[in-house]
Amino acid sequence: KMFKKKFSLITIQFLLVITAVFYLIGRANGLNVLLFWPIIWSLIFVSFIIVYKLPKRYKLISLLILTVGISLIHLVALPKIYHAGRDEIFEAQFASIIAKEGIWDPTLGKGFAEDYYGRTPALHFLLSFASLTTGLDSLVLLRYFFFILFRVIIALFAFLLISTIIKEKNYTISYLATLIFIGSAGTAFAGVTRRSAASIFVILTIFTILKAKDHDNKGSWNLLFMFFSLLVVLADRSISYYFLIFLTGAWLFSILMRILKLKEPNMFPDIFPKLIYFIIVFSAWIIYSNRIFIRGDVGYVNKIVEIIFSGTGVKS
Repeated sequence: KMFKKKFSLITIQFLLVITAVFYLIGRANGLNVLLFWPIIWSLIFVSFIIVYKLPKRYKLISLLILTVGISLIHLVALPKIYHAGRDEIFEAQFASIIAKEGIWDPTLGKGFAEDYYGRTPALHFLLSFASLTTGLDSLVLLRYFFFILFRVIIALFAFLLISTIIKEKNYTISYLATLIFIGSAGTAFAGVTRRSAASIFVILTIFTILKAKDHDNKGSWNLLFMFFSLLVVLADRSISYYFLIFLTGAWLFSILMRILKLKEPNMFPDIFPKLIYFIIVFSAWIIYSNRIFIRGDVGYVNKIVEIIFSGTGVKS
């Protein structure tokens, strides 16, 4: 009986992916694709019914199949020119420079990426290492291998993080929440950029915070926090700002918990030292980057102010 459920689940999910591919191809060719929607939603509903009573590992397998399927939809249904956007091309370009020169020089790069992209090099290090190891061009690796790999990692870590937060027994809510997350446009069509790399490290960092709360051996989890939060800083500046806001909010929340003397255990114990560590690391990296980030951030703020108050949008 269990074998039949697993086989049925895999079959339905493959049908779902194939249907979605034909839907996108048909829409691109101007065909009437309205009838595809009832089929897609029916397959999703039946898939969820089957997976409901399956163990955790099969829920994970189901999510990973759907994640790979969504990635393949992007690669199969869209023309090759759309497989990588401007950011991805610059990321691959800088990674190829590192592989070619054998050194990391943040001032290298061309065009928009010159003396800018290289200041957050975590993704570039991964790409250049993969390129040197496999002998494949960094853009090819980014477009196909990393495109799928990043989505698989994000789906896996998102499921683990959600299940850790809500602590449910059969992981059904975690499965559904992760399914909605990986199926959203923001995730399904996100490119392999510094932001997506930083997002992976953010998920891992939050996971270490929650695990430190539930384990007696907090030292190892705190060390992992220091390592992954450092990678957040090395991966992307904007995500680092968001994560700084998260840590600040978690610290204020823990203070509120103590003031109200709530009986529930604090979700973010010992968060203040983590906040201070991240501020120090983030500030040190900005200073090391020769204040280029500060000038860029001031420029972004000026553009936002212009949009809000001028009523004419950003001037060219």
